[in-house]
Amino acid sequence: MKYWSDLNKGLNRLAQKHDGVVYDNEVDRSWDWGQALCRGLYGVDWMNHSDFKEVDEAHYPPPEAIEMLKEWENGQFPEWLEIPAPCKGW
Repeated sequence: MKYWSDLNKGLNRLAQKHDGVVYDNEVDRSWDWGQALCRGLYGVDWMNHSDFKEVDEAHYPPPEAIEMLKEWENGQFPEWLEIPAPCKGW
C-alpha cells in the first residue's frame, strides 16, 4: 500500500531531477509536479473535478496516481507536459 508521503517523495524526486515547475503546452500554464499529476489525472480544471475532491479526502492516494508517478519517473511524460531545459549556470 502506498501512502501520500510516498507519492510526495516521488514528486520531490522529479522536482530535484528536472526542476520544480513544468509547463502545460495545451493551456499555456505552469504547474508544480503535484499539480501536474492532478492535471494528468483529472484534467485542466482538476480542482473542480468531483473525483479529485473525493480523492483529496482519502487516506491513501489512488492507484492511478502511483502508476502515473512511476511512468513519469521512468521518463514517460504526456505530450502536454513540457519540462524546461536545465539552466547552464548564471
